[in-house]
Amino acid sequence: MRIHARPSWPQSTRALPTATLSKADMTEVKKLRAQGEKLHAAGDHAGSLAALNKAKKMLGI
Repeated sequence: MRIHARPSWPQSTRALPTATLSKADMTEVKKLRAQGEKLHAAGDHAGSLAALNKAKKMLGI
């Protein structure tokens, strides 16, 4: 089974400008997204998806 994180990236990108997070939480979301991209590029798609899902949860999506 193949895991695809890429379709979820635009969803989280669209949520960033209107998110009502603390500065610390916004920093964490951005860190998780960057980590997810790095893991995806390295071929760790499960890790990438896990990081993205954490960010999405923090964003309320």
